Amino acid sequence: MSHTSIARVDALIVSVQNSSAASVLLDAKPPTPVQFEALCAGLSVNETVTTLSLMETDLSDSQLKMLCEALKTHKAPVSMLNLEYNNLGDQGALALASLLGDHPTIKSVLLAGNHVGDTGADALLLAWKANKRLHKIDLDMNECSPKTVKDMAQR
Repeated sequence: MSHTSIARVDALIVSVQNSSAASVLLDAKPPTPVQFEALCAGLSVNETVTTLSLMETDLSDSQLKMLCEALKTHKAPVSMLNLEYNNLGDQGALALASLLGDHPTIKSVLLAGNHVGDTGADALLLAWKANKRLHKIDLDMNECSPKTVKDMAQR
């Protein structure tokens, strides 16, 4: 990542920590491990972020677990979570399902282009059924069986 990209990510993280950001859009700008930890810490106290997009940031299952923990304490009304085209599998999906089961504000989760299989997709489906505020979970281009894809479509 170039010095300019690192500086932009750092500036965005500072705005999250200061509760002055309504959207976090890090698409195709993978944060360093230190930046990601700072982002999660900032999100845990932020009261303004409604859109969180980490598309194409090489997000891993362990990072998603950390993000889910931050969002459990997050006071802002996040309504859209974009995690498309990362390295997320069943373990990340299980952590996300735990968050989504009763999250009061998340309405849309985009997970296309990851590696979520039936185990993770089934957990997400159960969370979706439990949380009536959740309107969309997109699992296009993952590793789910046709039956699981059909089950998700019939939700």
